[in-house]
Amino acid sequence: AFQETPEAARACLTNAVYLEDNGVEIEGMRFWGSPWTPTFQDWHFMLDRGQPLREQWQRIPEATDVLITHGPPRRIGDEIAVRGKCQNVGCLDLLERVGQLNLTAHVFGHIHEGYGVYDRDGLRFVNASICNARFQPVNPPIILDI
Repeated sequence: AFQETPEAARACLTNAVYLEDNGVEIEGMRFWGSPWTPTFQDWHFMLDRGQPLREQWQRIPEATDVLITHGPPRRIGDEIAVRGKCQNVGCLDLLERVGQLNLTAHVFGHIHEGYGVYDRDGLRFVNASICNARFQPVNPPIILDI
């Protein structure tokens, strides 16, 4: 069943950790999760580009090994086609924050067309969207060995 609130989603979990601007340590690895993306239509967890998102990303602790966000950083797994033209819709402020951290990996989704693994400057980026652009769950899970 579709859950309308984060609280309802958390209540359904039995063998997982819901990360909403918080973290968890598992076997010595520090994970941080955040659901925010740049404003698009009227969806949950949207903030305007610029200062609102910059402030949100500053909450990511320096001591993070794996960052999990809903949306991608700018120009990494964020390309979509709009009326035949390609556009990068990821968050520049997120990209800047990722560059300030010493991460092992950054995992995200949101932009289904960007599914895949990207290596940039020694950092592994994973767009783990299981759905394609038509919302069909056809992409296999990506196993990340950290």
